[in-house]
Amino acid sequence: MREYSIIDVKRYILDEFNKANIDNYECNYLLAEVFNCSINDLIFIKKVSKRQFKKIQHIVKLRIKNRPLTKIFKRAYFYGLKFYINDNVLSCRPETEILIDKVLENCSDKDIKVLDLCAGSGCIGITLKSLGYNDVTCLDISKKACKVIKKNCKKLNQNVQVIRSNLFEKIHDKYDVIVSNPPYIKSSEIDKLDNEVKYYDPIISLDGGSDGLYFYKQIISNADKYLTEQGKILFEIGYDEAKSVCEILNKYNYNSKVIKDYSNNDRVILATRR
Repeated sequence: MREYSIIDVKRYILDEFNKANIDNYECNYLLAEVFNCSINDLIFIKKVSKRQFKKIQHIVKLRIKNRPLTKIFKRAYFYGLKFYINDNVLSCRPETEILIDKVLENCSDKDIKVLDLCAGSGCIGITLKSLGYNDVTCLDISKKACKVIKKNCKKLNQNVQVIRSNLFEKIHDKYDVIVSNPPYIKSSEIDKLDNEVKYYDPIISLDGGSDGLYFYKQIISNADKYLTEQGKILFEIGYDEAKSVCEILNKYNYNSKVIKDYSNNDRVILATRR
């Protein structure tokens, strides 16, 4: 059976990726998934079989057509956990991990009730459950997304309550923490997104209405009924939305703190009752 040098295979991938303006770092991620190893362990791979090379060629063809690797492999890594991902949910993104960090920093008592609104794959709520928070609920309006959440609960052996609901519609409890990465892209901006986002992430998870603020307004205006007296709200926001979201929070008597991401963009807001 014919074998290929890993050096030649990498050169092939990088050549194709460069022609398509795809970041070179994805090459090692692709190879690690194909060989079912860590990126660090790729140094031990010297040869690629004909079958493996055909698989790599197929993946490269999909990738240069803008399909993200997370959607090709149907998995994404988030806070050290491996989540199942499909076209019905957003791919987990590193910036969202900041929400986890801030919950950990501001909620040391893990015997609290946590609600993950607009949960998508469940990566936020399930990760918090894995970190010791005892009572976590994931909520999403999408039936298909709820199926993904349940699959990830089983895959990661985490007992999280899953509710299909239009925001608070089916919620009757009060929570100590409401955490959410809601849709926040302006409707008019959807067509301007990168192809791998607008074609492979569900529009329902992206579209935040005409001003991008629809879900923040809905959540904040109703949160008082579902938040404990000392409760906290943590949002992921678009890079240019901090001022607007803080103004909405102020209108409903919340104090707010803006937290930047790894690129120094506004990314998370922590809100507490005034």
